[in-house]
Amino acid sequence: MNREFQKRKQASVLGTLMIIFCLGRITQAGAAEPGEQEYNTFCGICHTIGGGVLIGPDLAGIHDRQSQEWLEKFVISSQTVINGGDAYATALYEKFNKIAMPDSPVPAEKVKDILNYILSKSAQPVASGAAAPAPAAETPPERVATEEDILLGQNLFQGLVRFENNGASCISCHHVNNDAIIGGGILALELTQVFTKLGGNGVRAVLDNTPFPVMGVAYKDKALSENEVFALVSFLQRADDQHLFQQPKDYGTGLLLSGLIGTGVLLLFYSMLWLRRKKASVNQQIFDRQIKSS
Repeated sequence: MNREFQKRKQASVLGTLMIIFCLGRITQAGAAEPGEQEYNTFCGICHTIGGGVLIGPDLAGIHDRQSQEWLEKFVISSQTVINGGDAYATALYEKFNKIAMPDSPVPAEKVKDILNYILSKSAQPVASGAAAPAPAAETPPERVATEEDILLGQNLFQGLVRFENNGASCISCHHVNNDAIIGGGILALELTQVFTKLGGNGVRAVLDNTPFPVMGVAYKDKALSENEVFALVSFLQRADDQHLFQQPKDYGTGLLLSGLIGTGVLLLFYSMLWLRRKKASVNQQIFDRQIKSS
């Protein structure tokens, strides 16, 4: 009886240890590497590691091209390095359509983690004996933009139609040279030829999960729906395709003339009201009567 009990006890302990060991392995396998989460959040929108050029350059092997110190400075503030006259940074800026990478929103310690993560992924060899990839599943045909989609994107851009999650209209910060809409803001990039610079996938990536800090704050918890993204991309593509046929907007002279005319109308209106004013003090008539009687 005691032997049977001892055997069951040993089996129970052994089973418990195996479960703990397996759970530990699963947790370790599922844990993200240092810098991985930050890379996916802030870098993976515009870059790949060995997957080719996206919006920005492929980051595989960047440690072979520049030192760790240079990379840290560039990630923390690429615009500072470019404005400092660095030849390599300036060449990158020119090559990728003069789109400067936003300053890093993460502290310097996390920047090091991101670079170390890129280095580890760049160093991973490709298995020579890897099995051939399975044939890709049949994908549905690409959605073709209709005039209704383009009109919806145009109205969303200038705020005539509100976003489902009440995000700010694009025209608050951006301008597109298009005769169908009024001039927009100048806080952010001019978007007339953004489709040429970024391509369809790049524009979608920015709208889906923007890497730009100001835009990220503006649309925090106010993400665009898939249909809204498609409509905006369709409108921006149409604006890019037809930009040569659009007249650039110059509100300077018109605003000056309308301001002068409006000022003149207001002055005329106020002067008409001023004619009915009381031209003397309340006791002027009493004063005049006393003078006559004296």
